Amino acid sequence: MSDVLANTYMLEADKEIYECVSTLNGLYMRYSDDFVIVLPNMKEQDAIAELQKISNLFNHSKYSGLELQPSKTQYYRFSDKRIKNCGMIVNSEADCSNQHLNFLGFTFDGEKVSIRDKTVSKFYQRLRRKAKTIVKSNGRTRKGNQISTDNLYIKYSTRGATSKKGNFLTYVNRTLGEELFGASEQIQLVLDRNMYKIRSFLKKK
Repeated sequence: MSDVLANTYMLEADKEIYECVSTLNGLYMRYSDDFVIVLPNMKEQDAIAELQKISNLFNHSKYSGLELQPSKTQYYRFSDKRIKNCGMIVNSEADCSNQHLNFLGFTFDGEKVSIRDKTVSKFYQRLRRKAKTIVKSNGRTRKGNQISTDNLYIKYSTRGATSKKGNFLTYVNRTLGEELFGASEQIQLVLDRNMYKIRSFLKKK
């Protein structure tokens, strides 16, 4: 429900930010509270001025309660296949901890796009917890009925990725199928080892 409310509340702000960025031939994309703005072919000082102007839109009084937190905002310069965190130039309170651009579970290092290690780790942590519960109970419910592993495979396997509901791997598959990021060994590795990992988790005692 919070995502629906957030998106509804952001409609007017989205429109104004989008129009501002579009006049600069830029890109604005947002998913819930995660967003990215790209301003191409601009001199550094011009880009900084525009970014500060856009920041003010987030913090404008007409959007009461909408605040862009500097400590959670990152700024990058991309040139000649190199990406560099330049947050200190734009805002002294900006987050300068990451040298790669992260967005919606993926990371960009200036040349290649891959799935974030943190994203993969969270996915397998959830899988491991589910599998551990099944193993701990010896595959039986309290009443002695056998626990089906179908739900586990639907939620966490490549088999479930092709089901009607889909899962996280459906999302990963789509990036490969539509060749959004080109060939990615790291993304393919997540898919290739998936069934093996599930079986190994279920076999552990």
